[in-house]
Amino acid sequence: MSRIITITLLGALLLGPALPAHAVAPAESVRAAGNWGIGIGGGTAVSGFSGKYFLTNGTALQAIVGGVGHVAHDFGTDDDFGTTALGVDIDFLVEMPTITTVADVFELGWAIGAGAWTWIPDPFWLGINGVLGIEFNFIPIPLDVVLEYRPAIRVVPEVGMALWDFGVHVRFYFH
Repeated sequence: MSRIITITLLGALLLGPALPAHAVAPAESVRAAGNWGIGIGGGTAVSGFSGKYFLTNGTALQAIVGGVGHVAHDFGTDDDFGTTALGVDIDFLVEMPTITTVADVFELGWAIGAGAWTWIPDPFWLGINGVLGIEFNFIPIPLDVVLEYRPAIRVVPEVGMALWDFGVHVRFYFH
């Protein structure tokens, strides 16, 4: 897992300066149509690069691409997958109304949604998951910190459930 985090941080440092877009203006919510963010994150089955794109002011796509997450043990296997699998997780989120804004420092929001994830090539696993997240969106800098409850069902190679799993993301936003 530490190898995945090291590679992710190194990739973010190298990729970040090459991005052509500019950051979201201060005092602007990151939760606006067309805004997108990148950073690091982890979900039920995948940990690595985290990205989010706001389709509208009320919907977003979230993706995680990286190494295998910690869910293998939750599905009842003690297999050590090492770094042989690439993980991909894609979620559709409905952004609920902001709960509160604190003195133009941050807004507290939440989102609910569902997604699918896979590990490729070895071992090949495929599953679906739910997402219920709370978002701390910082206003002076376009940054979010998200904590999520992510129950999952594995459907391939056999059915399994991980009903008590969580994720976290930290992303910087552009438009």
